[in-house]
Amino acid sequence: MIRKDQEHHDFWGIYVPLLRVSDRTYKWLTVATVGAGILSSTLDGSIVNIAYPILTDVFDTEASTILWVTVAYLIVSATLALPLGSVGDILGRKRLFVGGFIVFTIGLVLVTMSQNIGQLIGFRILQGIGQGMMLAISNALIVSAFPDHERGRALGINGAMVGIGLASGPVIGGFILEFFDWRALFWTRIPVGISGLLIALIVLRPDTIPTERRRFDYTGATLLMIGLSSLLLLINRAPIDGFSNLVIGLSISTAVSLPLFFLAEQKTDLPIFDFGLLKQRIFAMAVTSSLLHFIAQSAFLFLMPFYLLQGLGMKPIEAGPLLMTLQITRLVFSPLSGFLSDRFQSRTISTFGLIIMATGYTILMNLDTDSSIVIIVFGLFLAGCGSSTFLPPNNNVVMGSVGRDRIGMVSAVIPVVRQVGLSLGITIVGTVYTIRESFHYERLTQDIGGATALAERAVISGYADGFAVALMFVLIAIVTSASRGLRPLPRDTYTT
Repeated sequence: MIRKDQEHHDFWGIYVPLLRVSDRTYKWLTVATVGAGILSSTLDGSIVNIAYPILTDVFDTEASTILWVTVAYLIVSATLALPLGSVGDILGRKRLFVGGFIVFTIGLVLVTMSQNIGQLIGFRILQGIGQGMMLAISNALIVSAFPDHERGRALGINGAMVGIGLASGPVIGGFILEFFDWRALFWTRIPVGISGLLIALIVLRPDTIPTERRRFDYTGATLLMIGLSSLLLLINRAPIDGFSNLVIGLSISTAVSLPLFFLAEQKTDLPIFDFGLLKQRIFAMAVTSSLLHFIAQSAFLFLMPFYLLQGLGMKPIEAGPLLMTLQITRLVFSPLSGFLSDRFQSRTISTFGLIIMATGYTILMNLDTDSSIVIIVFGLFLAGCGSSTFLPPNNNVVMGSVGRDRIGMVSAVIPVVRQVGLSLGITIVGTVYTIRESFHYERLTQDIGGATALAERAVISGYADGFAVALMFVLIAIVTSASRGLRPLPRDTYTT
């Protein structure tokens, strides 16, 4: 069925013709359009990493400074997600998504013009704003286009797009750098950004939810952005700087801003985040399980390179394909898990996924210098399969917790939880690894004569201790996932 209002609409004063398609076709075009934006933004988060050594030489700076090319990008994206989710509910989700494409593409253009490291980081922050605008509202756009009984499948496909972006970044980046300089990592994707922008304009329908005029919560947004950015910076800097003035200042800022944000949200009729949702056990347990899952997943991201490169002595070109295993599994298991969550209890599927993930982590935790490639790949496969099976049904529950007029808010919760979880996990696991690796090095000094063999054994022992901590978080997540309730609440049962 094609409605007359789907033929064209006014986009901030600009007449935009819309593609005339049936509702059945439109929902899949929405997945493809939103997926293209997610693919582009997640690809941008991983494609730069391979160029760190080159950027260090080009801008004559230290590796710790170059890391901010990615860290600043991710922190800005995560910090803005919740406020931008509410903006989408007020101004329109299509406007926010298309606006994100515009900002992101402008950032691509400006990055190619960077003359120093300060400009590069600044323009990456602009890209992070664009990514935040797209990520905050992507799940909401998909959920709006699909009926409830197909929501899980759509979210699963969206999860696969995230996997493709993260997995293909290092491969595409390496290929580009083989023939061009570092700027090509960005200018080669400008046409893609422009194409995605135009497609989003003519494919995505304007929001048709009848809502009263809403007032944006500027006080809550300001407090949240200060508190969340301080928290993420604190997590990032504390293990490096110790009790420095910066860390103390960030601690005070976090401790003051976040409680004030909570109090401010109690006094507004249209909060950026409705803390009343946490009274719903199914929502609270789903978000908690997701946070624990991402804390545990950081062990893979942080520890596996140490095991493969320093423990086994692999070259980066040999370790790269193995490290892509986690993301590659998303291509198959995310859509499959989402499809199953539309037909069976999402709690059962999510919990089963975490059990598979725990099995994979148990195998990875027990790897040694003598472990075969088959065992390593099998452990990585199970860990990736479990993670990919867990996420779509869990996100399905989160997205189904509110009415359609507030899905922008809960859509933004998902990327915030992911970024906070990964940041916390890398700090926790990294600290455990550093302490335990030093401990094992001293302990093994009496038993092993060769310095190289001693270092390898210490690395693997510290790696195993770090994975043991990560496994503990997966086991706790299994409990929270299993205890969240049998069925997701229907959207219409929660009102704000």
